[in-house]
This record gives sequence, structure tokens and C-alpha cells, in this order.
Amino acid sequence: MKFFNIEFKGYLKDIDALPKNDLAKKYNRLENSNDINEIMKQIYIYAIPLGILFMYFVITFTYYVELDIICFFLVLFLSLIMMPIHELLHAIAMPCKSKKYIYFFSQGMLATTTDIITRRRYIFMSILPNMVLGIIPVILYIAAVNANCKISPGILCFGVLEICCGIGDYWNVLKVLNVTPGKCQLFNSGVNTFYIGKKSDCEQLKIIIAFISLIITVAIGTSYLLTENVIFLYLLLVPFAAFYMIENQLSIIMRYSIVIFIIAISIIL
Repeated sequence: MKFFNIEFKGYLKDIDALPKNDLAKKYNRLENSNDINEIMKQIYIYAIPLGILFMYFVITFTYYVELDIICFFLVLFLSLIMMPIHELLHAIAMPCKSKKYIYFFSQGMLATTTDIITRRRYIFMSILPNMVLGIIPVILYIAAVNANCKISPGILCFGVLEICCGIGDYWNVLKVLNVTPGKCQLFNSGVNTFYIGKKSDCEQLKIIIAFISLIITVAIGTSYLLTENVIFLYLLLVPFAAFYMIENQLSIIMRYSIVIFIIAISIIL
């Protein structure tokens, strides 16, 4: 079946069956493994602590906005079955003339193309589903509440859950920002992504993001102390997530320690 030059390939039995690009022999690999299980393990090590934190705040925020428990589980189920739409949006964001493929496999789903795309397009492709399915519903809910319009808090819960589901996409964007130069090109070959260009030094980018995260943290923390509005506690996730993603030297023990500390502070407050 083809739609927007997208071919739905069905279940992927063998990871070696993914389409290849002959240019892979000439250029640098973004990932450090050819094994899909090893790559998924890296994502889980990075994502699970942050995912636990997000889910904790989703559940507590659900209680705060008085979302019915049945509605919450319906939203959770809806979020899980949106995976095909999520991958379809990835594929749509790829260049129109590119041949795009969508697979099911044991760990989830995968949208890929072997054609060369720009770094900017790759980043856009990675975050588009999270913008459409996650950020837009959150903005819609906030706008409706501010306009005194009746809207189900399930919309907000769905948006937050979809943002959490994109954790692997954020990991991909992080790798691209950390490793590749600004005007490079990327392409997929098999399970790996390759880039055309020299490896970049991202230390300046890290410093800038860390500094912005600090300013946002102070501003949001001050707003909470002045207004005692619990919504500002949830907004603290934004700068924390930004710092967490750029500081990839944190050990797994440190990551879980930070998560436990933040949950403890939120309970105390």
C-alpha cells in the first residue's frame, strides 16, 4: 500500500531486511551499534528515568484537574493506539519524492527512508509527531481554559502522554545536535543513521541551553512562590528535561537519583 510515496511493509522479522544505502561505507555512523536491541537499550537507559518523572506528573496532574479515572485510562489507551499515526507523521515529514517505509517490529514501529535529507529536515521530521499529537493539544487546552471555554482535561492528559511517547525522537535529535555540524546531511541505512560532514563540538550549545534552563527554572520557581499555583511545578519539567537531555554524561544512578529527588520535593510541597 502506498500513500504519499509511503509503503507500509508490515512486520519486520529480520532487522537486516531494512533498506540500505551504499553511501554508508563512505560516511560516519551516528549510532555506536548495529544491533537494534543495543540501540533500544541505550534509549531506555536514557529515557526511562525521564519517562517515570513525566508519568508521575501526568498522574498527579490528572488528580489536580479532577480527570475521571475511566477517562484517564481511555486517554492512555488512545495514546498507545496512536503509534501508527505517529510514524505516519514521521514519514510525511520526509521529502515528498523520497521512498518511505513503515514497519512493525517487536519493540514498536519504525518509519525510515534511505534518501539523503538535510539536518534541519531530519530534526523537523523527528519532532513533528510530538508537535501535532502532543504540543498542539496542550496549547489548545490552555487556550480554551483561558477563554473560559468548556474542554475536557483529557485533552491535556492526551497531549502530555504523547509528548512522553516521543522520548526516542528527542534522543535522536540530541544525537544529531551533539555530533553533526549545522549544514550537514543525513541518511538512514539499515538500523543506523549516517551523516555527511565532520563531527562537531557541541560544548557551546550545551552551555547556552544550560544557561537558558537555569533562567527558566528561576523564573518558574519564583512564579510558584508568588502565586502558589501548582501548574508552575509542572512547568519546572521543561528546564529539567532540557538539562537532562544535553548532559549525557550523567550516570544511570544519578539520573534516577534526580528523578526521586524531584518527586520527593513535589510531594513535600
